[in-house]
Amino acid sequence: YLRVFGSDTATPLFALIVRSSGWAHGTSASAASQTLSSCVPFGTPPSIGSDAACDAAAQKLAATKEDSSLLGHFSDNELPGPPDLLDRALRLDSDDPGRKAAEKWLAARRSGAPGNPGDDDREAFRGYVYDRYFRVTTAAIRKYDPNHLCLGPRMHGPFLKSAPVMQAAGRYLDALSLNVYNYWTPPAELMAMWSAQSGKPFLVTEWYTKGEDSGY
Repeated sequence: YLRVFGSDTATPLFALIVRSSGWAHGTSASAASQTLSSCVPFGTPPSIGSDAACDAAAQKLAATKEDSSLLGHFSDNELPGPPDLLDRALRLDSDDPGRKAAEKWLAARRSGAPGNPGDDDREAFRGYVYDRYFRVTTAAIRKYDPNHLCLGPRMHGPFLKSAPVMQAAGRYLDALSLNVYNYWTPPAELMAMWSAQSGKPFLVTEWYTKGEDSGY
């Protein structure tokens, strides 16, 4: 951003476009409404995403690539990242592409050895799935807008404690967007993990406070 627009641009701290289910947040220019959700390499249950669909969704980003009031792009909002993602994939119908991909991945990881997946496999699979997601979405965004930051999908919940997901994010994103709940302040060790595993700065893009008498 600074390379393209310089450091003296009169720019709000945040003018970020969120493309998720057709809504935009904090935009300073007209926002394309087409979502990048079709790039997700799994749903609930998982299925394989499409590079072509992701590329098509990102084409409208070219309209704002010269906008100096835009800091960067979110690729989505709070995608699912359950710890049992691998188990869900393996329970799909036998001809489902998501199951086939998960079986192929697990067989390669175990060198063909039989057996049920363990927790290490489950965590590694989350990293594998999201490595693809970050790679495909970031490439599509940068193809049509090389001037702004790629901030990812505003990760939350189970993502926040997953080292493989943070490592995958760090390979592709300029900074991590994280939505943090259940803490008054994120624990220092958790923030240290985000930085250490990703090697990138992070932005807390959503949070909350509540009354101590709220009951939960």
